[in-house]
Amino acid sequence: MRTLILILLLFLIPCVSYSTDTGYLNPSAASGTNWTTPTNVYSSNNAYASYTGTTQDVLFISSYGASIPAGSVIDSLHIRFESYSVGLPLARRVYLQFLKAGVQYGSADYYAMPTVEAIDDTYKYALATLGLSYTPAEINASGFGIALWDYNTTASDLNADHVAIKIVYTPPASYPQIF
Repeated sequence: MRTLILILLLFLIPCVSYSTDTGYLNPSAASGTNWTTPTNVYSSNNAYASYTGTTQDVLFISSYGASIPAGSVIDSLHIRFESYSVGLPLARRVYLQFLKAGVQYGSADYYAMPTVEAIDDTYKYALATLGLSYTPAEINASGFGIALWDYNTTASDLNADHVAIKIVYTPPASYPQIF
């Protein structure tokens, strides 16, 4: 009888699935009008993508190379910056907005860019807070990423060295294979 109950439980109760993450992923695409060397955001090497304009031009950063399994639920996104600004005594603010299929998506948030280089300045975004939802396929696509632009029109240097993303997700529950 115990054996029969155990076998029934194996068929009726799925394995519990817990959140996991991708670790921090580096982009492989970056472009922006009036941004100098935008591809410098690919890695942490003290080479900067820089902007000195007053027109709030956007830096598009994408192609993070995620491979989230189909059927997973995307829980949160974490952004890690290495950046700094020049020209003001206080931290400079920049807007951040996620990309879906290469297009700015959801609400923009702002990030206070410090006046000295910040290493591993990390921000966590619960998707519901920003009114976002992503499927694994959308996260895995080359058009997923971040848009970054100046908060105001005052001219001073904005410098971004590295912009990495970590995706936290819950994989689909799995059932034991008996046969």
